Amino acid sequence: CSIFGAPGREEALTSIIPAYTLYYENSPVRSIRVHALIAPHVKRALEEILSHYGEKEIQRLGLNQFGGCYNYRPTSGGKSLSLHAWGIALDFAPRANAYALKSPRASLSHPDCDAWWRIWEQYGAVSLGRERNYDWMHLQFARLS
Repeated sequence: CSIFGAPGREEALTSIIPAYTLYYENSPVRSIRVHALIAPHVKRALEEILSHYGEKEIQRLGLNQFGGCYNYRPTSGGKSLSLHAWGIALDFAPRANAYALKSPRASLSHPDCDAWWRIWEQYGAVSLGRERNYDWMHLQFARLS
């Protein structure tokens, strides 16, 4: 995370307007706060997802369900800071991809979401689900250790 600086720095964060309507707990999300270094990648990835899937398929797959990005907090069940504290991790479709769900129960592990992951990966995101088969909702712009 060294290229992103210290966690929680307001001046390192920026807001982007998603290419399609996202919903956080059934409320529309007007903007997403992310680290400025990943903002262009997140914006382009969402634009490509919209182009590839279209609104109807995005809704069917739950790709419009947003679980959050910037949040200064520790990791789930841990003491170290989450990558969300830097604004370099995003969660999608949290209800259908709970932390402990594994493939094939996690909806984002299904083949109809392969393009979703390929798009994110081409912009540098890493999926814990695809790499470790847990926390399928989570994608991050930092390598796994």
